[in-house]
Formats: sequence, C-alpha cells, structure tokens
Amino acid sequence: MAEREEDEGSESQASGDEGLTLGDLLDELEGSEEEEILLAIGRKIRERWGQEAEISLHTSLGAYLAGLSEPILEGGGVAIELQDEFPNWIESGHGPVDLRRTLLRGGLTSVKTSKAGVWYRDVPITDPRGETIIRRISENSTGWQHPGIKARNFAERVEADLPRIVDEAVAEYLASL
Repeated sequence: MAEREEDEGSESQASGDEGLTLGDLLDELEGSEEEEILLAIGRKIRERWGQEAEISLHTSLGAYLAGLSEPILEGGGVAIELQDEFPNWIESGHGPVDLRRTLLRGGLTSVKTSKAGVWYRDVPITDPRGETIIRRISENSTGWQHPGIKARNFAERVEADLPRIVDEAVAEYLASL
C-alpha cells in the first residue's frame, strides 16, 4: 500500500489576502492556473517530505527519495505517492526478515550445493574497521535474521505541517506571477 499526501482545498490562508482561503483562491482561478498552483503545492509538499527523510536516513535515503512520486492532480487535489516496497517499509515499518531466503534464492550463480545437497553461499561483509570478512550462509545457518525496520512516519510529520507548507507554496507561487 502506498503512503499518500493529498491537499483537498486546505483552509489555509492564502498569503497576503486576509480571510481568503485556498479554496477561495482556487475558485477565482481558471483551469490551468488552478492546476499550476496545485502542482506548486504538491512540489512543496514533496520537497518537505524529502527534507524530513534527509534528517534521519543515510544509506537508504536514495532509495526512499526515489520512491516519492512527482505530484499528480487527482480528485480536485494533488497527490504524492510513496512507491515501491522498500520505501514503504521505511515509512510504515516492517517485521523481521529471514535473509537466507534472499541470499540463497535460486538463480544466483554464487549459490552452490554441498555434497550433502545443502545450498550455501559465501557472503563478503565489511566490518567496522573496513576489512572484508567472508561468512558462509546455508539453509542450516542461524543468525541471518534481520530484526526488521522501525516505522519512520515521515508522511505524518509532513501532514502535521500542511497548513504552513501550503501557505508557503501559495506565497511563492503568487510572488512568481
């Protein structure tokens, strides 16, 4: 399931016009102008979402950011989807994973079969000192269980800040006219 941020006519104040809501502003705009401002808001939301991820992700940041779709117009608002399995694991969390299934899957040329018929593979691992060590994994191995991924909930943080993000995006859009 993809995480999604959507703005459906937030009641944020449009910058510079006291009492004018985003809905009022959108009502005054014509088709392409309305689409432009919604996409500008979407780009700002996506930018903020990426900034949230940059605060705490390091090695998985690239994969996470690649999963953030560009804003699209949908149902009178704008949507941004978090695509692909791994970015959604980061966002929503994932339980423990048995790495043997991945490392010993069929079709890998590095997977061999012992005389006893047991699949095995030598896996190079870099230790904290930067030295490479070789560990052998087989169907009978233990200790190859990844503990799982704790949910990061970046989308929730962005959603909590939506009124400010929308105001900022609208102000930037209006200033560009």
